[in-house]
This record gives sequence, C-alpha cells and structure tokens, in this order.
Amino acid sequence: MGVESRSLTRTLKSMEENDLIKRTPCATDGRVVLIHLTEEGKKYRDTSREVVMNLNGYLIENLTTTELKNFISVVKKISGLLDKEEVYSAFDTEKKSRKA
Repeated sequence: MGVESRSLTRTLKSMEENDLIKRTPCATDGRVVLIHLTEEGKKYRDTSREVVMNLNGYLIENLTTTELKNFISVVKKISGLLDKEEVYSAFDTEKKSRKA
C-alpha cells in the first residue's frame, strides 16, 4: 500500500479514538485484526465520496480532454516516482548540505 506500518497504526488509532472505526480480532486467525467503519465513519466516507465526485465533475466540466489526459499522465508519473526507493534521497538534508 506504500504506507509505513507506524504511520498506519497511528492513523488507525486516531480513527478509532474518534469513533470512525472499530478493530476486532479475527476469530479464525489471531494474527489478523478486522477493521470496520462505525456509523460515524460511514458518514465521513459518504461525505468524502460526495466531495470527490463533485470535484471530479467540476474538473471534467472545466478542463479539455487533452488537459485531463495530461493531468492524469503527470499524476501517474509522480505516483510511480514516489513508489521508488530513491525518492527518499530527496529528503536527505545532510547529503544536500555536504554538496553546498
């Protein structure tokens, strides 16, 4: 998924504390934790989905087909770059300061 387990754990804990999800152990596999949206979580999901759909509609109405294709192409390229291990070297501030 491209998310560090620490970050995911923190996010899930926060969501649970805000009554958005409920975590329950799997009855058949002790290593597995099942995550379910609460009613409050479902409200957030539905609102988020509506916002995304409205934004998509707005963009489709206001961008040309070529502009949309270019946007999707750039987003795919950025996503691919972010999936590569060497992207982390961009955050190495010590390495950059040694070059200066």
